[in-house]
This record gives sequence, C-alpha cells and structure tokens, in this order.
Amino acid sequence: MKARLSRGIAADHDLEVLRRAQQVAAPLNIPVMIHIGDTASPLPRILDLLRPGDIVTHMYAPTQGIFDDQGHVSAEVRAARRRGVLFDFGNGRTEHWNWAAAESALAQGFAPDTISSDLDLAGHTEQVFDLPTVLSKFLVMGMPLPQVIACATANAAKVFREFRTLGSLRPNSGADLTVFELAQGDFEFVDNYKGKRTGRQKLIARDVIVGGKRFPR
Repeated sequence: MKARLSRGIAADHDLEVLRRAQQVAAPLNIPVMIHIGDTASPLPRILDLLRPGDIVTHMYAPTQGIFDDQGHVSAEVRAARRRGVLFDFGNGRTEHWNWAAAESALAQGFAPDTISSDLDLAGHTEQVFDLPTVLSKFLVMGMPLPQVIACATANAAKVFREFRTLGSLRPNSGADLTVFELAQGDFEFVDNYKGKRTGRQKLIARDVIVGGKRFPR
C-alpha cells in the first residue's frame, strides 16, 4: 500500500493519508510505503506513524528528506531504521534525489535497504532507463558490488512475504535469475537534477530467467 505524501498530491493532509492507508493495510498484514519529499509535515512526525516493515521511498529527496538542518542524517531517521522501518532509493524522474544528497548519506553510513528504479514509460528514455543503470549509479558512488546486488535481490525479496522464496540461489527457491555483465569503460549517469557523473563500470543485463523460463534477449 503506497501513500504518496508530497504536497502536490496530499496537500496538507499527509498524516491523515498515511493513517487511512494503514487502516487498510493492517488487516491485510502488508507494509505501507510512503513517498517523501516536499511534504507538509516534517519527516520525523511522519516516521512516528510507521511500523516495522513499512518503507520510506525516495529516501535521498533533497527537501523534507532524511537530513536535519545541519546536513546530518537525523536522529529520528536512524531511530526509525533501528526499529525496523526500511529505506528505499526510488530513482524516478522528478525531484527524488541528487548526487550530493546520496553521497552525503552514504558517507554517513546510511545506505539504502533496497534500490528500486521507480520506472515509468518516459523513464525508459531519460534519467532512469532501466534497473541495471540505476544500480550502476551506486557503483559510481563507491558502494561495493555485492551490496548493490543485494539491495535489488535478497534485501528486496525480504520486504514482501510473497517474495521471500526469491532473491537467492538456494536449492528449491524460485528460479528468477538475471545474468549481468560488469562492463568496463566510460559511462555517463545522471541524477534527477541533470547532474552528471562518469563511471568506469556499468551493469548490463545479458540473460533473464523468470519462473525457470528463459526470456528472449
């Protein structure tokens, strides 16, 4: 259940929107994901309503995000993580993140639990392109490859009960596999404010198997 809390959608009613989403999600025992950035309420007030297993996406939003006024990851954000709230990257195409916010959080030891693309139709040709490109941005920022891969596989699979048999290579687990090439060269990547970085590595999907069936290239 996703609650999009930015003012352009929820106006000044973000806390009420979240409460209503939780009323629906609780009987179903499913998590609530909140979309942050430019919310009417400060993030600490929103975090107070979240339960363990709920998800904050667009975690590196430069406005109304995870940082306090001094540019540090706030104590409330760290406390939410300790009690089981999860934090997702969520690339998207609007003002969800920039290099400065992401690099500052990573330097402070606040990496995402999961990395998602938030891919829409227009994103296929600008900024996002595909999930491997989004993952590669974290290689540019110095995150180790095993951690990057875990954020899109094992970590992501643990978030939803229906997917917990996925995200691994264990015997008898679901045969959903992607084979990546870690290409070497000069690759340009862009944030959501048109800021550019050049990376030396890029993940490229070379083979995909879903439910044990190989997809055509």
